[in-house]
Amino acid sequence: MVAGERRSFDVTSVPAARGSAGIAIDVTEAELMRGELKRMMDAHRRTLDQLATGVAIFGSDRRLSFYNAAYRSLWDLEAAFLDQGPTDSAVLDRLRAARKLPDEQDFRQWKNALYDAYRAVEAKEHMWHLPHGRTMRVVTTPNSEGGVIYLFDDVTERLDLERRYDALIRVQSETLDNLTEAVVMRGELKRMMDAHRRTLDQLATGVAIFGSDRRLSFYNAAYRSLWDLEAAFLDQGPTDSAVLDRLRAARKLPDEQDFRQWKNALYDAYRAVEAKEHMWHLPHGRTMRVVTTPNSEGGVIYLFDDVTERLDLERRYDALIRVQSETLDNLTEAVAVFGSDGRLRLHNPAFARMWRLSPEMLSGRPHIESISDWTRPLHGEHPVWQKLRATITAIDNREPALGRLERRHGTVLDCATMPLHDGATLVAFEDVTDTVNVERALRERNEALKAADKLKTDFVHHVSYELRSPLTNIIGFADFLGDPVTGPLTGKQREYLSYITVSTNALLAIINNILDLASIDAGAMTLNLGAVDIRKTMEAAAEGVQDRLVKSGITLEIHAPPEIGSFVADERRVRQSLFNLLANAVGFSPAGEIVTFAAQRRRDALVFSVTDRGPGIPADVQNKVFDWFETHSLGSHHRGTGLGLSLVRSFVELHGGSVTLESTVGRGTTVTCVFPLAQTAEQSAA
Repeated sequence: MVAGERRSFDVTSVPAARGSAGIAIDVTEAELMRGELKRMMDAHRRTLDQLATGVAIFGSDRRLSFYNAAYRSLWDLEAAFLDQGPTDSAVLDRLRAARKLPDEQDFRQWKNALYDAYRAVEAKEHMWHLPHGRTMRVVTTPNSEGGVIYLFDDVTERLDLERRYDALIRVQSETLDNLTEAVVMRGELKRMMDAHRRTLDQLATGVAIFGSDRRLSFYNAAYRSLWDLEAAFLDQGPTDSAVLDRLRAARKLPDEQDFRQWKNALYDAYRAVEAKEHMWHLPHGRTMRVVTTPNSEGGVIYLFDDVTERLDLERRYDALIRVQSETLDNLTEAVAVFGSDGRLRLHNPAFARMWRLSPEMLSGRPHIESISDWTRPLHGEHPVWQKLRATITAIDNREPALGRLERRHGTVLDCATMPLHDGATLVAFEDVTDTVNVERALRERNEALKAADKLKTDFVHHVSYELRSPLTNIIGFADFLGDPVTGPLTGKQREYLSYITVSTNALLAIINNILDLASIDAGAMTLNLGAVDIRKTMEAAAEGVQDRLVKSGITLEIHAPPEIGSFVADERRVRQSLFNLLANAVGFSPAGEIVTFAAQRRRDALVFSVTDRGPGIPADVQNKVFDWFETHSLGSHHRGTGLGLSLVRSFVELHGGSVTLESTVGRGTTVTCVFPLAQTAEQSAA
């Protein structure tokens, strides 16, 4: 100032962080005021350069008047679009089309609710749960001109908050540069500082500003909350040394052997020209990210982020990725993941081996079309491969696909696709060649066995039928020879003729049994249903084994209630079944023993049972006694064809019933036949 020159100043008190600061404005020279504001805005710009919060300012005409780089990066919007000053509605519509906004059923109503910020008087916080797992914290702050300031903070990953803070200051600086009246500038400065204060109070990042005298001139709510410091202490404007000493006393700073040296190293920020990042590993497992940014007035801006949870998530995520990678690498199945653009993102060694792809081919993230061309000699445009390729490149209707692909050199692969949430597609291939070959072999063997079984049945049926005709002739001529009309026989001749008659009758019974089983097996046998007197049928079956009972001295006990009555069945087949059971029991019973023959009527079934006290049947033989030609003497003198029990089971099952066997070695055997009353009645009605 020239000696003797007088200037007039208008002094206005402007609230600062906790206290007040005097600003002297040369009313006659607005340029000095503009320079002072420029320096202040430069300091604010450097501060916001360290922030990761996205900022967008819409004017009273609802058009975008300012946005920062973080805003464009968060939403991945083109600068050419934003620089046109689009309306907030146009921005929201574009974000919705790119699936970057919450999935709302009524998007128009949701958007109108957001526009309430233009009529609000206070800031409002929103939490937007976006597709692909992102969550955005959004703060809408109305300004005095009728517009709205939007603050966006991606709380899934904290980005660079300093850059957005500087962007906000730059907008405010450019706004003030356009003012020409000093009074208007003072008002704008006050509104800017109020908006600045409200903005920083909404941030989750702790902000503390120390002046050139190293005293605290501003702090936000997040800073006080992070360090749990009293507002009364902070409002006194303590030095950063006093703050650090208090935090150290409370064991909230890193454990350093030489605390003085560590603190002096931190103070280098007052002499630095660039921002610097520190990671503080605090007691009790906390980790703090600290950014120190020097400002033009010689002070320092501190930014504090508690990154404990983020680092823990990153560690767990890295561990999970390692486990998944090791798992995939050790799978025998070939696995590959293709992105929404159809390019290979991930694969395991089995995939490369299966399709004979070199590491050089796969290193460039090839498209599925390229992989299809490389592997065409193996799959030869198989329909399953075409379906797989269409699934990977589809935009809509991304349904899982399954299929079996047989390659040209004979290997067979099962392939499956699974759509992933981010538009990617997982593809898995499993080599099932051995399984398919075994299935084919088993199927061919089964068909051969069926053919052999049918051939056996046809042979037995044919041979038995052919044997019965000459056997009937033999029996007839034997009866004719035994008739006195043909002439007298000597005693020896009559004895031999008796042997012939007994043997031919036994052979005829065997042939008839075989023919019955063959007819049942072929499904050609039908039942002649009618009313069956239960008591008489039991006595008729017992009469058939009377000679064997007498010969072996075996007693047959018949137990049946007098009022047991009758039931609907094929009487001949029932009697034949009961005869076979009795013959089998008598054959395995020692001389002088008792065979019990019982019948019992239940509500829905008639039950026959035959119990002997013979040697019993071992457990490993019980499952075979009902098979054709299965015969076991079990230490007795009984010899049979092994058809009796097979025929019993076939006849009973033909009536819709069942046969069970209970046996204990050394104590005897009980065979039970159950004939359902309802089913036989229905068959009779039919």
